[in-house]
Amino acid sequence: MSVRSMEIGKSKIKIDPISR
Repeated sequence: MSVRSMEIGKSKIKIDPISR
């Protein structure tokens, strides 16, 4: 897993917490 993938995942959860 790359650091960018983790950053994108964190951003996605922050932008779409309901998706989780």
